[in-house]
Amino acid sequence: MDIIHLRYFQTIAQQKSLTRAAKLLHISQPALSASLSKLEKELDVQLFDRVGRHIELNEYGKIYIDYVNQALDCLGNAVREIENRKYQCKQKLTISSVSLPFIQDVLTEFTQSHPNVTVRAYEVMMKDIKSELNNSDCDFVITASDGMEDFGENYQIIKREKFYLAVNRSHHLAERQHVKLSELKDEAFVSLPRGYSFREITDKLCRDSGFSCQVFYECFHCRFMDYIRNGLAIAFVTEQVPGENCECLNSDGQIVFLNIDDQRAYRSIALQWNGKKVMSSVAKELLEHVRRVCKRPQSLA
Repeated sequence: MDIIHLRYFQTIAQQKSLTRAAKLLHISQPALSASLSKLEKELDVQLFDRVGRHIELNEYGKIYIDYVNQALDCLGNAVREIENRKYQCKQKLTISSVSLPFIQDVLTEFTQSHPNVTVRAYEVMMKDIKSELNNSDCDFVITASDGMEDFGENYQIIKREKFYLAVNRSHHLAERQHVKLSELKDEAFVSLPRGYSFREITDKLCRDSGFSCQVFYECFHCRFMDYIRNGLAIAFVTEQVPGENCECLNSDGQIVFLNIDDQRAYRSIALQWNGKKVMSSVAKELLEHVRRVCKRPQSLA
């Protein structure tokens, strides 16, 4: 029994579609079907039933996938153990994040005290978090959520950030110091495209307040202030913006930052890892570093 057939079977079970699984695995659908047929022939049972346009694991498939998952996890850990021994002198970390600035927050002090550590960091979308946690090459994932902290089993909160509202000085709310979310239901917003954690959280914040956020303009953070300065939209921003960078972003004084009167107007940022994977020594050091930093009173909002 070839391990590649087990990996293909696992992907089909996760995707519930041969078409999607083949695309994800970068192989043709006929080749994937042949692999599945070979596996089923060896086991002398079918592993899937067709349900509408999808396929579902049948009773045999559900039994088999549990053991396949365990076997592949064990093999992945074996590879990581070998890599740890092989590269003890060549320490490296791989971190994916829903926002690259979050990685900077985690690594700034750590890399200064660990100059021999090589870090590979890259940005991912929210929909990719689960696959990144299962990626054998990825040590940590940094993600964000609303204040409910729904990060799964293995996580460490890095910090919490408050949301503010940014409006043009001529906006009808500009003279206020505080604003309620319910007052924003008819406003035009500028925000990140769908799929980014910031957009997911702020959209949910509005939905929980009884309305759908009307995003008229989608762009990245660096362009938010242009739309606000021109009076085209308002925007949610985090506490980083009204803080140190305020003078730079608002040099002409055309933007006003308002407090949001809602205890839910926060986001939590967390370091996540897969507890089933063997953690390298340098990954353990980073986790301990983050835990020490987060005990400092000034590390949390």
